Amino acid sequence: MKAEDYQKITEQTAIYPSSVKNFGIAYTFLGLVGEDLEVQGKYENPSSEGAMGLLKELGDSLWYVRALCKEVGLDFVELVNIKSPSFYKEYNILQLAEPIKKYYRDGTALDLKLFKSVLLSTIESIRSAAIMEGSSLEEVMDINYRKLIARRATNTIQGSGDNRENITK
Repeated sequence: MKAEDYQKITEQTAIYPSSVKNFGIAYTFLGLVGEDLEVQGKYENPSSEGAMGLLKELGDSLWYVRALCKEVGLDFVELVNIKSPSFYKEYNILQLAEPIKKYYRDGTALDLKLFKSVLLSTIESIRSAAIMEGSSLEEVMDINYRKLIARRATNTIQGSGDNRENITK
């Protein structure tokens, strides 16, 4: 799946509270942190789904990367298509916590260069993890896309739990 196609469906599935001004930044950041922890959990305690369980979690992380890109005005497709230079530096998503706090508390402008670097690093981590599982970033997007379509069809976009799109009501 191409990043352009993935971006379209993820934009249609972004449902989160809007009662707080610019809440989307905090919501998508916290969601990404949570998904990163779930990815770590899949490495530490692989599920019965094996590699597919990990690829699904990587897709969830990628969904939040795309959503956070939109919230701060970065081009997700551009980031996916950037070929990391040899001098590439790895960033940690938690480096965004303090700037986001100051954004809400003090009205400090977001450092988009930092956001771009951190989100690019996150995409590269997802890509590398997919490759280690014999997959690709494009396949992670496709798996996540199919899951989102199924969740939309079963009205389970909102909620929690893995594989909730397979639960019949």
